[in-house]
Parts: sequence; structure tokens; C-alpha cells
Amino acid sequence: MLGAMADSQVRPARREDLPELTRIYNHYVAAGPVTFDIQPFAPSQREAWLEQFAERGPHRLFVLEEGARLRGYAGSMPFRSKPAYA
Repeated sequence: MLGAMADSQVRPARREDLPELTRIYNHYVAAGPVTFDIQPFAPSQREAWLEQFAERGPHRLFVLEEGARLRGYAGSMPFRSKPAYA
């Protein structure tokens, strides 16, 4: 287990991660109701989603990479667009 952790890193998501991020998301679209989506997405359909994350600040997207493979991701997004929620 320690060897696997040594090969793991958390890093900011990059545009070239989009196909793998989409694959991971689509798994949960097909596996159950957690996403509330009923059709899988193409990476091009997820571009706007990816672009909402910034390099700095409170709304960022990170990925877990093991070796050369993306294993998961986590991010934060605005809860509501009204200024008081910031």
C-alpha cells in the first residue's frame, strides 16, 4: 500500500485531463442516480464545466493521479451566484 501511495499525487486539473474526467463522471451517470444525469457526456460537452474552475482562489479542481492514470477528482464550485454566498 505504501508503494502505491508513493506513486500518487494530487495536482490541479489540466485541460488535457478532460477526456479522463469525463470518463470518470460518465461511470457515475451509468451506475446510479448520484449525478442526476441520465445520458453520458462527450468531453466536448464538459468543456464549460471544466472552464469554471480557476488556477487560484476558492473554486478549483484537483485530480488524483496514480502513475500515469487519473483515479479521481474533487473540486469546489459556487453554491449560488448571489454575492452573499461568496
